[in-house]
Amino acid sequence: MNASEKIFFEKGSIKVSQTEFYVRKECFSIREIASIKKEKTLFIQKKSKVPAIVLMIFGMKFLVKGMYKEDLIVAILGGVVLLAGGIWVLQIKDIPIVTHHLDIEVFGERKRVFSSLEEDEVQQLYEALTQAINQHQYLESNKKTRHFESVFKSNH
Repeated sequence: MNASEKIFFEKGSIKVSQTEFYVRKECFSIREIASIKKEKTLFIQKKSKVPAIVLMIFGMKFLVKGMYKEDLIVAILGGVVLLAGGIWVLQIKDIPIVTHHLDIEVFGERKRVFSSLEEDEVQQLYEALTQAINQHQYLESNKKTRHFESVFKSNH
């Protein structure tokens, strides 16, 4: 990479320039990138209901014990604990986690080069790579056009 080369994106260990894409410790030539693709994966983080169920069991135990021994206070306390455990169980929700990814295709091989919980980070990198690839293709087509023009002029 030379000093006059345009930088499209630079953050941490990631850099997209006119000719190269650096990510972590890998370097890819922009001309070798056949395609780029954004993807999402969904992971459901299960929250444990065990503590709430244990609380409900203790509440049930005290409720039955209080009713069996005709101890109203223990029975009421057991009922309250059982109710609290039941409410707690109903409040526990699984957490969906969406991870955003950026994949590139190089030499027919698809590589996952970047992942983030932030969609915006992946979008910025996607746009920078798209700009770099488009500019590279534009410059290459201009070189070919100039070459054909010079060949055409020299033959006529």
